[in-house]
Amino acid sequence: QNRSLSAWARAAGTQQVTGRRQMWRGGNKMLLLVALAAQSAVADDSFNVVAFAKDIPRSVRRSLSIFRSGTSGMWANYGKARVVRKRVRNGGPVVTYPELLLLRKSNEDTGKLIKAGIVWLVAPEILAFLVYTFPRFLPSTFETDAVRQERYRTLSRLRSKSVLDILTHIEQQAALKGRRGRIGSTQRERAIVLLRARSSRAALMVLNQYTIPADEEAAKKISKAPIRGLSGGVLKAGCTLIGDKTPGWLPKIARQSKLRNHLANLVVEDKVLATTDLRSLSRDELLEACFDRAVGALHSSDAELRSLLASWLRLTSWHSLSSSTSNAERLRLAAMATCAVGSARGGADFRLPQLLYAP
Repeated sequence: QNRSLSAWARAAGTQQVTGRRQMWRGGNKMLLLVALAAQSAVADDSFNVVAFAKDIPRSVRRSLSIFRSGTSGMWANYGKARVVRKRVRNGGPVVTYPELLLLRKSNEDTGKLIKAGIVWLVAPEILAFLVYTFPRFLPSTFETDAVRQERYRTLSRLRSKSVLDILTHIEQQAALKGRRGRIGSTQRERAIVLLRARSSRAALMVLNQYTIPADEEAAKKISKAPIRGLSGGVLKAGCTLIGDKTPGWLPKIARQSKLRNHLANLVVEDKVLATTDLRSLSRDELLEACFDRAVGALHSSDAELRSLLASWLRLTSWHSLSSSTSNAERLRLAAMATCAVGSARGGADFRLPQLLYAP
C-alpha cells in the first residue's frame, strides 16, 4: 500500500511538472507573439505605449498571421533554393542575382532558425526579448515592410556612425606615444588624403597599401585570413558598417567571421552583377545590393540606386584590373569605406557633427 501511494505521488508530481512546463511554454509562445507585435509597432514613428497596450489582442492576432506567413515563406524559399542548387549541379544555366540572393537568404534563415530553436529549448523565456531587441534575429521571411524600412534607416545611421567612430579612433591613436602613436600618425595622414580626394578612385588608391600585399608570401597569408590584422577600432567600424551588433564581450573571431562572410558574399555577387542588366532588378533587390555595399539611401529613386550600383561595379573592377594582386575581400572593405564617407557627407543622418565644423 505504501509503495502504491508512493507511485501515485510520483505520478501526480510528474503530471504537475508537465502541466507547469506546458503552461510555461504556452506563456512563452504568447510572449513571442507580443514581441513580434512590438517589433512591428516600434517601426512606426507614432509608437505610443498606452495605445499599444490597449491594442495587444489585435496586435497578437496580426503577429500570429506574420508568424504563419513567415514560416510558409521560409519553406517556399527553401524549395526554390533547392531547385536552383539542383539545376546548377546538373550543369544548367548560371544563377542570376535574384537567385543568388535567394540562396544567401535561405542559408542565413536556416542558421537563424537553428539559433532560435536552440534558444527555445535552452532558455525559452528570453526568446521574446531577443526578437524584440534584435529585429534580424528571426528569418527574413518574418520581416514586414515597416520593419524592413526601419532596418534600412538603421543601416544608414550606422554607416555614418562607423565613419565618425573610425576617424575618432585614428585621432586617439595618433595622440599616443611610441610605436602605436607613430602608426596612428601615419593613419591620420592617410585619412586626410582620403577625405580630400575628389573621386572614389582617388580615395581608393590611398588604401592600396591595405588592399595590395607586399609580396607573394604576404598574399598567401592574406588570402587565408584577409580580416586578420585589423585593429580593434577598424574591425568594430567595419562590423558597424554592415549592421552587425555582435556583443563586445564575445571573442574577436565572432566579429571577424561575420565581416569575412559579408565580404566573401560581395565578391561572388559582384561577379554575377557585372553580367546582369541592372534594369531587371526590383526595388527591393536594388536596396539590398546598395545597402550591402554602403551606398544609397531609402529615399533614393530606382534610377539613382542603379547608378550607384553601377559605379560600385566600375570602381571594384577598375581597381582589380589595374592592381591584379589586390585581395578581393580587402578591396571590397576598402571600397565600402570610401563609399561610406561619401554617403555620410550627403546623407541626412548626423547633422550635428556637420554643423559643428560647417555652421
